[in-house]
Amino acid sequence: MRSLFLCGLLVLISAPAVLAQSTTDSLSKRALRQLTRQDRLDQTDSYFVIEALGTFHHAQDQALSQQIYRGWGGGVGFGSVRWRDVHYHEFQARGGYNYLRSAAYTRTHDFWGNFSYRYLRQLRPGPPWRLWIGGQVDFMSRVRYTPALGNSNLHWEIVGSLGAAARVQRSIRLPLIRPEGQFYGHVHLPLLAYVNRPAAPISISGETRERVSPIGRLRKVDMEFGVFFPVRRGITNFYRLSYRWDLFRWRDNDYQRVITGQHLLSFGLLVNMI
Repeated sequence: MRSLFLCGLLVLISAPAVLAQSTTDSLSKRALRQLTRQDRLDQTDSYFVIEALGTFHHAQDQALSQQIYRGWGGGVGFGSVRWRDVHYHEFQARGGYNYLRSAAYTRTHDFWGNFSYRYLRQLRPGPPWRLWIGGQVDFMSRVRYTPALGNSNLHWEIVGSLGAAARVQRSIRLPLIRPEGQFYGHVHLPLLAYVNRPAAPISISGETRERVSPIGRLRKVDMEFGVFFPVRRGITNFYRLSYRWDLFRWRDNDYQRVITGQHLLSFGLLVNMI
């Protein structure tokens, strides 16, 4: 009986110490997780992007004619950008409309959309230049409606691609805008693509061409250059001005091909999300 009493007393005496140690360990782990999370946040820059676009576009679809269509348009875009340590993530969605005319004054309405996600890893930390290399998944759709062509009035390209991407960035001074800023350049080259095109010349027949194409038959590249700079001193939101050039070339066969090119100017706002 005495032994049971001593054991019970020992349990009562040691229980608070065990509970205190357990609570301390729990708090230590929680504090460590919070510190780790805070360190990751301190190393992360995350922005939401919204932008207005102006475009100049030209297109030639030899499945319809040899005419070259040119014209102006506009659009909008949104996306997100995130840097963390050596990792770079960017999602981008853009779309718009171009009003095109040929030398024979044939009018075409051009609707386009582009969605992309790129993941890059930093190879050169700088200064002055920083370099990232990685991959990009890209989806492009373009629809051209030409009322004067009757049964062949609707043509399109739907392209999904996987390729290589690179980005460079450097700090610069902008005396006419802001004293501090960043210049950047980006290039994307697809290596494998899925292409969906209407069966020429009659697009309303319901027939389409669908092919998975390696580089060669398909030629597609996009390049973008620009600058971004703080809205004002002490503010972590940025303005961004950029120019982008897109080229798409696809051969339906040895005699017919489609070529489109687009010059794009954008003015955007990067809003800090952290």
